[in-house]
Amino acid sequence: MMLKTLLAAGLLAAMSGCVTAQDAECDDEGCAAIGDVADLGAVSVTPLEVIEDSRCPVDAQCIQAGTVRVRTRVERGSAEQTIELEPGKPVPAMSGMLVMTAVQPGRMADETIDPAAYRFTFQWTPHLLDDPIRTNSPGAATF
Repeated sequence: MMLKTLLAAGLLAAMSGCVTAQDAECDDEGCAAIGDVADLGAVSVTPLEVIEDSRCPVDAQCIQAGTVRVRTRVERGSAEQTIELEPGKPVPAMSGMLVMTAVQPGRMADETIDPAAYRFTFQWTPHLLDDPIRTNSPGAATF
């Protein structure tokens, strides 16, 4: 029992304060920090700024889950656009659909997340007619 108490106290001490960039890593393909580029093949995605982070802290109970809104630049060739993304909500972008699939780190009650600590994972799916395999194959219709 005493070991559990000591481990819990150590964990609480480690979690107190500000969450820093070392706390979250980009292990996934399509992952980027604020200002960094996620290469998704045909498009590049750069998270520019966290507009809102109203997620329920992982160490609290909430009536409403909240969300994260991120201003993001999407580039394809020489074209670029700036859009706002929320986790799990696909948005039309560069002849496809872009979705933010994950946000790290999770929020903790009474902590502020350093903007440099955020990591975002994105997925882009081209529209069917934009698929290079389909449009470049013999007999494919050209528009």
